[in-house]
Amino acid sequence: LANIPMVAIFAPYVGYDGQIDRKAGQRFYLPALHHGWDKFLFPEGHPRAGELVGKLVVYHAITPARRNTTRYFFATARTFGPEAQDQMRAATSAVIGEDVWALTHLERTIRSYGDQLPPEFSARIDTQQLQARRKLGTSTKRCWSWRNAKKGRFVAG
Repeated sequence: LANIPMVAIFAPYVGYDGQIDRKAGQRFYLPALHHGWDKFLFPEGHPRAGELVGKLVVYHAITPARRNTTRYFFATARTFGPEAQDQMRAATSAVIGEDVWALTHLERTIRSYGDQLPPEFSARIDTQQLQARRKLGTSTKRCWSWRNAKKGRFVAG
């Protein structure tokens, strides 16, 4: 995004609240690593055009531990001051707390099915995530089938 206002929550920490160029992105690495980044640059026309104002990087990783337990790893790095730490920790903790609450209730529902577990749980709010998961599942299956076929092993899918 070119020549937009600096993200208000970060402005005090980077010491700049003017216009910026913002570059952001996300990558998902199968099976369960998410990497996101946000770069703030001085915009064209600024005396320091193209120079970094600030950068934020986020990593999330999820891995199963036991049948009903998952480990969640979260890390951030940034180029701006340590004074942002408390506010960022509070915002992140609130979101993670909401996730823990939701997943605790979801796990309770899953356990209530015993051995009669349906193939998928979903709610209307999950529509986009389910579509993405299905696309990932299809592309993963195709990728593994292609790799196995290339090695002389044929896998249905």
